[in-house]
Amino acid sequence: MPELSEKHSNGNFFAKVTYDSMFGAWLGAKAQAVPDTHVLVEKSKIETWWQDAEEPENFASRIEDQPSLGQYLTGDEIMEITEHHTIHLPSKTIYGVWVDKDGDRSFCTGTLEECQAFVASESGAEG
Repeated sequence: MPELSEKHSNGNFFAKVTYDSMFGAWLGAKAQAVPDTHVLVEKSKIETWWQDAEEPENFASRIEDQPSLGQYLTGDEIMEITEHHTIHLPSKTIYGVWVDKDGDRSFCTGTLEECQAFVASESGAEG
C-alpha cells in the first residue's frame, strides 16, 4: 500500500492506514448495529402499563393509578400484577380492493394508485 511507505509530517508511518482502517471498521459495525430484522426504538417511546393477572380487564396506564388495581384487596392479600411494555410504531395507510382474475376473486392491497389501477383494469375487462 502506498500509505505504508509514506511518512507523515508527525513521523507516524501508519497514521493514515490506522485512521482509514478504524473508520472502515466503524462504518461496518454501524451498518450491523441494527439489522434489517430489528427496529431501533427510543426508550422514551416505550410505554409501561400494569394489568391485574386474575382480572385482565383491570389495568392502570399510569403509575399513579396502580393503587386502583388493589382497591378490593383485604388484609394480607397479595395480588399478581403483570407489567407490560408497549411501543406504538407509526401507522401507514394502505388500500384494498377485490380483484377478479380468471374466475378467482382475491383481495389485493397496495397504494391508492395500485388499487385504482386494479379497478381500472377490471372496468376495462368488463366493458
